[in-house]
Amino acid sequence: MIQVTTKVSSKGQIVVPMEIRKQFHIQEGDSLKFTINESEEIKVEILKRNSIMDLFGSVQAKGDTQDFEKVRRETSEDRIDQRNEKMY
Repeated sequence: MIQVTTKVSSKGQIVVPMEIRKQFHIQEGDSLKFTINESEEIKVEILKRNSIMDLFGSVQAKGDTQDFEKVRRETSEDRIDQRNEKMY
């Protein structure tokens, strides 16, 4: 069992002690989720930062995605149209 103490800063920030970071492989960019139960016990869950591949499929494609050049061209045309609308 690891037991360490840390202080809360005047801004409400805490430092996760090095022993805890090493034990649980906590790295810059990871998040910590705090959950308090009915007994006022605090549970801390580590949310690892996502890689770009974790986002695959999270956005629905517009139209036919089989022809990449066609999709790229339509996207470029949409952007040009949006810029032109802002100008006039």
